[in-house]
Amino acid sequence: MFKKMILTSLCFFILMMSPAILAITTHYNTDNQERFDTNCSSQNNGGYYATLSAHEEWDIDQSTLETSINNHIPTNNCHSSLLIFTQCFSNEWHDTFDGRPKTTVITASPRGRFAYFGGLGEDAAEDLRPEAGRDIVDYYFDIIDGAHANESPEIYVPEGEGFSFEPTSEDGEIQSRHILFYAGKPEHRGGRRPYDTWRLNKIKENFAGQYQTTVTAVGGRGTADGYDYPGSYDGLEDALEEISQNMNENEQFIFFASDHGDWHRNWVDNIQPGDNEYGPIGFDEDVLACMMYDADNQAVFTVETLGPYEILLSGITVNDESYTDFTSYEMDFNDNGIVDPEDRFQYVFPIDENIITVDNNMIEVFSSDSDVKEASMSLGSGAIAQPGPPDVPEIKGPDSGKPGEDYPYEISSYDWEGDDMYFFVDWGDGTDTGWVGPFTGSGSDPLFISHSWSLKGTYTIKAKAKDALDSESQWGEMDISMPRNRAINRPIINFLEKHLNLFQILRQLLEL
Repeated sequence: MFKKMILTSLCFFILMMSPAILAITTHYNTDNQERFDTNCSSQNNGGYYATLSAHEEWDIDQSTLETSINNHIPTNNCHSSLLIFTQCFSNEWHDTFDGRPKTTVITASPRGRFAYFGGLGEDAAEDLRPEAGRDIVDYYFDIIDGAHANESPEIYVPEGEGFSFEPTSEDGEIQSRHILFYAGKPEHRGGRRPYDTWRLNKIKENFAGQYQTTVTAVGGRGTADGYDYPGSYDGLEDALEEISQNMNENEQFIFFASDHGDWHRNWVDNIQPGDNEYGPIGFDEDVLACMMYDADNQAVFTVETLGPYEILLSGITVNDESYTDFTSYEMDFNDNGIVDPEDRFQYVFPIDENIITVDNNMIEVFSSDSDVKEASMSLGSGAIAQPGPPDVPEIKGPDSGKPGEDYPYEISSYDWEGDDMYFFVDWGDGTDTGWVGPFTGSGSDPLFISHSWSLKGTYTIKAKAKDALDSESQWGEMDISMPRNRAINRPIINFLEKHLNLFQILRQLLEL
């Protein structure tokens, strides 16, 4: 029996690291283990679970993904597997694959919290590459430096095993490698940048030309969004089926989850004919804060049967707000058009997240069915978009001047979520502004500021921006020289060059 563990080979090194890094590697075990051991499935008697958002059909929950990967990528028919979860609420996925041999799991976000575009996910894609002598230890420490301050990246491997990034070769240890990239709802909504596409393209670039290596993309509307398969359960199954045809004991499998992740507070109970009351139901405060931050997400109440039977529902109320519109799904896991014993039915009601509270949610479910039906019910976050940092600030102003004189500068940036921004300016002379703001994230509200330098020299002005979630941009830079270069009359210089003695005297006077 394999035990889930933090990389033991790193223990001594980690103890020598800063407290921040130590917290990254211990957060999950100390804060989350006991609760998640009993709450990792959607079919339990109260707790929470996570899902990968789907563009269509139902979201992919933990047990569904586990079943799909185990069915198509059995551990006795592959060399090793690496599962990378960079979406929001990714920490919840650790226990899903607890005990799966030959499988390493990396997650980005702490329990119930955002992951961040520009955070670990970017480095996880950029540094996912083949390289002789490189293993999972090297990869992990390459990517944690890029984690956002509010992320808590963690890695778990089966005891005594690891993951190699050796280039594939016909006679080598790794004879082929197959990567599945998943982004159920790829990020291109509103003003946001296509972060998921960037990650996908970076991974493709890193593995281009490698022997017997494939990158299969599942996301969005499929080919209409530049992906091989649509971001749905059926799309995931089709992609895994294609990959499984090429798997054997010398093949590697990598799963990279990009965006989005959902979180669900759930419970299991009977639904009687008529009016059914449940509550008070608690909700996670951190998750609720994430939901309020992302104006584009759609909170949901979900009813899912525990067997291949339907429930006749007429509506629900959540904290006295009534909802009658819902979408129903037949969860046909075999995609055979037949209701099999393992199939389920799901009913999803969009609700207003503003009515959800942390401690005291009262739910009513109205059934017009004639029988009692057991079901899993949940309040869900909806598709939470990963917030990204503002753009690199642009610095406008003079690039030369005289010591002791004030010079005006304009610092501007743009935040793709429309958050308020704060600016930090380092003048290159040992002084800075500290964080100044807030300014609107539209780009039309720059920071106007002046500064003077007391000594001659060349200085680098640096500016960065951060948003309301403390997600910081990269530095923008420009150089300024002191003193200003004087305009020189070339004919006069030519004359002086012919009269060197006179030139030496005048050069001192002019301080050339």
